[in-house]
Amino acid sequence: TLLFEAFAIRVLNAARSVEEARKLLGLNWHQVDAIKARAVERGLARRQATKIDYLGIDEKQFRSGHDYVSNLYDLTGGRVLDIVEGRTENDCKQLIEQALTSEQRAQVTAVALDMWQAYANAVSQALPKADIVHDRFHLSQHLNDAVDSVRRAENKALNKIGDNRLKGSRYCWLANEE
Repeated sequence: TLLFEAFAIRVLNAARSVEEARKLLGLNWHQVDAIKARAVERGLARRQATKIDYLGIDEKQFRSGHDYVSNLYDLTGGRVLDIVEGRTENDCKQLIEQALTSEQRAQVTAVALDMWQAYANAVSQALPKADIVHDRFHLSQHLNDAVDSVRRAENKALNKIGDNRLKGSRYCWLANEE
């Protein structure tokens, strides 16, 4: 019944895990999965093709090994638009094309993504007017790697002449904002 399903979705949102919600509701995993599937169908049926200026694309690992899904986000609206299995260039193009109408694709201003070249290629092809913006996490990671590389090289050069002033300073360079 719809009232119970609405309650079950609220419990799923509030619970730490699907297993915890399943136990609270007294349902088995298949029943909870079916409730979630029907809720997604209802949500997708109600969704309207609104203007989306900023998108985000990211991958998430699931299961064990190297199994990934690619996610497309409306960054302004704070919602997931669609998900496809895989993280190849074709998967990303399919994700963009199935989630957005041609009107919506023409209106996208910028797309935030990590530095995965397959995503950049797919965005360039599917959303040629959109700017690609790399996410802060990956930029910080590359900057930290560069700073650490320079610190290690300078420490090695200083150690050769007996100067230990950089020894033990890694934390200061990588974690201390000052």
